[in-house]
Amino acid sequence: MNRHFSRILSIALAGLVLAASAVPTLAAEEPARGQTAAREGRCAEAWRAFSNDPTIAEGIALGDCEIDRRIDDLGTVRARVVASVVMTDGHQTTVLRIIDSTTQGLRALRAEIHGDTDLAELTADLRRIAHDFRVYVLVIPQAHLTNAADAVIAIGRRFDAFDEKATGYIERAKAAGHDTATAEEALASMNRHVAAAEKLVDGLADKVLELTPADWNDGTAKPILDEARRDLRQAREELRAARADAKAVIDALRALRN
Repeated sequence: MNRHFSRILSIALAGLVLAASAVPTLAAEEPARGQTAAREGRCAEAWRAFSNDPTIAEGIALGDCEIDRRIDDLGTVRARVVASVVMTDGHQTTVLRIIDSTTQGLRALRAEIHGDTDLAELTADLRRIAHDFRVYVLVIPQAHLTNAADAVIAIGRRFDAFDEKATGYIERAKAAGHDTATAEEALASMNRHVAAAEKLVDGLADKVLELTPADWNDGTAKPILDEARRDLRQAREELRAARADAKAVIDALRALRN
């Protein structure tokens, strides 16, 4: 019995490791990686050059840098979405569509920037790189949040498998005359925590994926994304509690052998 329970526990722990790795990464997505980050990072030199010499040539170079870094980062996220083992097919299709349409839009904007001959028009187009696409504050977080929400559901299924196995052991132990109250209470608590985690993410991904750059610009999107992050953090805590309960179930049933 110990060997079987160790295997079950390893499944639950693996799932919780996935939850712990998915949700905390969202914190890195909260700060907007906008012009401030660009001026201190990859596009810092292009920003300095345009600030010191605001010409068409320097503006185009700046636009290329800002568009390139967004396309590169979107490509990295896209690869992770394709490789995800927890994201549903429907959500994956939607996220990839958002990423691909954003990438195409940025490339089209690059062509417009390269065709600008007026500095005021060029400056306006440079602003559109962030304003029209919201890659760092919306699109990339949409992918991360969706993956994290789907991970919670996937982990819930692992706990369901644990419940089925543990219930079988409890029933056999009870039939043999053992007092299984402690194991039953821990298992019931585990299931409550899993249900709470799943409820927190119910519909979360769909709500997040409906958002557009226009929603960010009018102030609609940020509260929804913030709420999604809070719900995912709470879901992670529920899954941690479920893992502790799963271990309590195993300990209680092992104690019956003594």
